[in-house]
Amino acid sequence: MDVSKTPLISVVMSVFNTEMYLNKSIESILKQSYKNFEFIIIDDGSTDSSLSIILNYMKKDKRMVLISRENKGLPYSLNEGIDKSKGKYIARMDADDISLSTRLAEQIEFMEKNNEIGIVGTWIEIFGNNISNKISKHPKYHNELNVRLLFSVCFAHPTVMIRKKVIDDYKLRYNEEYVIAQDYELWSRMEKVTRMANIQKVLLLYRISNTSITNTKRVELRYELMSKIFNKVLQKLNIQNTEEENKLHFTIGLNERISKENIDLLVLNIYLSKIIKANEKIKYFDEKFLREFLGKKFLVVFYFQVKRKNYQFFKALSSLHLYHGLVNIIKDKLFEK
Repeated sequence: MDVSKTPLISVVMSVFNTEMYLNKSIESILKQSYKNFEFIIIDDGSTDSSLSIILNYMKKDKRMVLISRENKGLPYSLNEGIDKSKGKYIARMDADDISLSTRLAEQIEFMEKNNEIGIVGTWIEIFGNNISNKISKHPKYHNELNVRLLFSVCFAHPTVMIRKKVIDDYKLRYNEEYVIAQDYELWSRMEKVTRMANIQKVLLLYRISNTSITNTKRVELRYELMSKIFNKVLQKLNIQNTEEENKLHFTIGLNERISKENIDLLVLNIYLSKIIKANEKIKYFDEKFLREFLGKKFLVVFYFQVKRKNYQFFKALSSLHLYHGLVNIIKDKLFEK
């Protein structure tokens, strides 16, 4: 490759003490089938051998760009990488994950063919110690992803490729105050100015480890930050939640949280109905996708109530949300590849 050629893609990866996994992560990018990229790595104050590993690879590949300094956190590091980038596209990568060899090629082909899309992610295969591998699938189309943002992220963060013109034109960067929800906060702003999509294919292996941010940060802080984000969306529906409604909203955002909480199905039914009725007036979300998604949420809660033999679930058998959930689960299975 001609290293003097302006890279079309800037891959941005922040590293903090990931020596155990860093080799495979770096190699998965350097061995991509698509070659015209720069690989910006921010060593965010690592105290292990991460910096030495990075320097060793830099001797072999001139596409690598290093920023090394004291620890300033992930949002700051990602912004620093974006500011230094030269590419037309920014591709995220995490230091403990593995990109499949065609990831960049498939994403750039998609973006070049779909000029209206400002950000595209992919499916992931989740793996790690003591867990069974499973595939996590996010929907393809903007209107479905927009509904997802009412509760949580609509992308697997390390899979995204972003059109740099969009983030420059609208002065979009990660908000450094949202230290464990920086992606959710950014996507909630991006959906207002561009279209979003996900390639319906696994292009990244996503590692769950004891050092993962999602496992080590306090739930209280995540609740505080995420409720700030979803309340801004609810305000567009003229909904102002009570603290109890905020906690319910936060809990149903993730199946893992649902499995640990004894959620009152009747209260949930009322809350979801309130969202649907508010949206019927404002029409902020696609009504079909909103009903489908809320139905699935209700069905998950219903399932765990049945599983724990809480016979309150009998009272929810007449809920329309339950049947929306059942219909869409069946539909998903019928059309699943």
